[in-house]
Amino acid sequence: MKVKCLYNTGAGFSEYTLKHMGCSVNTRLPMNIGDVYLVYGQILSEGILEYLVKGANENLPSWYPAEIFEVVDSQMHFEQYFRYRRDDEITAIWGFRELVEDENYLYSLQDREKEAIEIFLDRKKEMEEFLEKYLS
Repeated sequence: MKVKCLYNTGAGFSEYTLKHMGCSVNTRLPMNIGDVYLVYGQILSEGILEYLVKGANENLPSWYPAEIFEVVDSQMHFEQYFRYRRDDEITAIWGFRELVEDENYLYSLQDREKEAIEIFLDRKKEMEEFLEKYLS
């Protein structure tokens, strides 16, 4: 799935998102308005849908509210997984296998642990190759 950035500040967040994410309208994000980003995963956490994307000035992905993006290509990578998590602040998660099936991977990636980064970079490469081969 590909999304286009519509906002790169907290001004694009709903009041609910601002409150729950502890942000302000002045919060700046490493995104360029109008740029298209590949979505590597999605979570529904505390009622906020977030996309795992690699920002314009980042080497690794971070979670950003879906409300600052517009979906421009809804095609998902061929190997997507999903999990509904009833008793967790993260209600639902979907994306590549490790992100969904390994309870600790999400947090390891957020903490930028070496092994988690290596897995992400492998999955990123696979997704990009898939998109290039089948969607070009």
